Amino acid sequence: MNSCFCTLGKGSMLRRLQEMLECPICLQPADAPQLVSCCGQTLCGVCLQACLAQSEQCPLCRSLHPTYGDNRLAQDVGDIMLEYGRIARKRKNDFIESGVPTKKQKKCVDSR
Repeated sequence: MNSCFCTLGKGSMLRRLQEMLECPICLQPADAPQLVSCCGQTLCGVCLQACLAQSEQCPLCRSLHPTYGDNRLAQDVGDIMLEYGRIARKRKNDFIESGVPTKKQKKCVDSR
């Protein structure tokens, strides 16, 4: 798979970012993302703590006593994606409210 974002379409790039920010335990966007050093994966802080409370092994690679810390990059990218989504929805709603027809709405044109 090509990991260079410059060759990916916009939809593919956003999907790849979503996958990167997804917690492999709960399959949701990582909340308070933690980077686990043994395998380089990002998990939710809550998911990681719950797993480590049951076992002293990394829940993914099974290394003993994994070290971990805040994944600021994942948090920042996630925040940017949420803001982008809010802006895109607002622009779409503003556009629809303006009365301009969208792709799904077509005005009848009299050909006379």
